[in-house]
Amino acid sequence: MAIKGVWQKNNADRNHFITVKTEHSAVLKSFEHIEKLGAEVDYLDVDSSGLIDLGELSDLIKDSTCMVCVMMVNNETGVIQDIESIGHIAKSKGILFMSDTTQAIGKTFVDVNKLGVDILCVSGHKIYGPAGVGALYIRKDKSSLDIEPLIHGGGHESGLRSGSLNVAGIVGLSLAAQRTIESMQNNNQKYRLSQKYKKRKKV
Repeated sequence: MAIKGVWQKNNADRNHFITVKTEHSAVLKSFEHIEKLGAEVDYLDVDSSGLIDLGELSDLIKDSTCMVCVMMVNNETGVIQDIESIGHIAKSKGILFMSDTTQAIGKTFVDVNKLGVDILCVSGHKIYGPAGVGALYIRKDKSSLDIEPLIHGGGHESGLRSGSLNVAGIVGLSLAAQRTIESMQNNNQKYRLSQKYKKRKKV
């Protein structure tokens, strides 16, 4: 919804997007779709550590660039991108920055203001919430950020996504998020201790 909606609203003036070859298929397939409709998309490579080259990212940005999309934590490798630096680059160039934080929420601290993220998405089942429920954060203090709705109807979700709300799913996701945040520090400590134990066993 975010990728297609941003393209539909901005393609007349800014038709260029930048993402990463190792993004989740939900992101890659969405970019492949808008490419067929006329969008220009650059796909960044990653190095042997799974990280993008920030210099290459900066060099790819041009006047027609609309948005950069980089996931925070890779769903297959666990690599954590330098989202804060990417956010600074995007802000300095006056373009939108979107990040898929599905694998980061509940495992590491995510602050949209500190990271400079304009659009952020999460999925409920990754934090033991209901399957099929997610959340999309859209920065409202950015005058240039406008998304064309993909579903029209009753004007739900401030007109962004019409359709009767799944109240039970929303409550379930909210509770899961609350419990995840409350237990994150304790869980991280347990994980670090388990990693130390594994290393000692190998020795």
